[in-house]
This record gives sequence, structure tokens and C-alpha cells, in this order.
Amino acid sequence: SALDPLLERISSCYDTASDLNNQIARLFQAVASEHGKVTFESLQSGLAKAPYKVHVSVEDWEDMTEEGDLCDGQGLLDLPLFQAVMRKQLEIFGERIVADALAMNQASPELGAMLSACKLLLTHLEDKQDNVRRSKSNVRLSRSPHTSPRRSP
Repeated sequence: SALDPLLERISSCYDTASDLNNQIARLFQAVASEHGKVTFESLQSGLAKAPYKVHVSVEDWEDMTEEGDLCDGQGLLDLPLFQAVMRKQLEIFGERIVADALAMNQASPELGAMLSACKLLLTHLEDKQDNVRRSKSNVRLSRSPHTSPRRSP
């Protein structure tokens, strides 16, 4: 992925969820447009100026934002949406690193077992997140704008 140098740097620089949030918030400030949101263009120009010189293509942007589904109604990312996108990218990066390490590991059965456990945990976490997203989607679909809550007599 084009973001790998950035993701590697972020993943090696935090210890807690709060640290990660702060890292992503600083990145947001560096790449947000003058309107305080991230656009493809602001991300591209902001990352090109960074020390790790990341070039983001339109295809990378589409992948990151899941064809715009993770953007707001105007195709932009505010800080909470940017946090979600970057966390998802870090998750994908971590899964890829574990899978690559597992595929290359032939020397140590202990390391292979640990990597397999990490891969399983990452997969389990992704399944849980998908279930939460589906539940939220089902709740939104069940609330029709034409119905009002029932009031008891």
C-alpha cells in the first residue's frame, strides 16, 4: 500500500489508544484543508511534504475511504472520520504484516504459534466490528422517517 511508510511510522510510535488518537490528530492537522477537513488533494499534498514522502493516488483514496462510503456527504473527512479511516488502515497494515511474517516464518514453531494467534485475534476483532456496523445499519433501517415513537396512553 502507498501508505505503508506512514502506517509503519504511526504503528511504531504509540503505546496506548490515547497516544494513537493524538498521532492521528496531529496527522489530521498536517493534511487537513483550510476548511478543517481532509480532501483527496489536501491528503496528497500534505503527505508529499512529510518526511516519509508518501504519494497517494486516486485509487488509494478510494480504497481508504471505501469508495467514499467513509466520507461525509460532501466526500470529505472530518477528524472523527479521519480517525476511523486511519485506524482501519492500521488494522489492514497490521493484518498484512502478521500474515507476511507468518508466511516467512519457518525457523521457530513458537513464533509461528504466536503469529497465528495474532492473526486469529485480528480476524476476530474484524468480525466483531463488522457485526457492530451491521447492527447499527439495521437500527437505522428500522427507523423510518415516517413513523414516530409510540406513546403510551
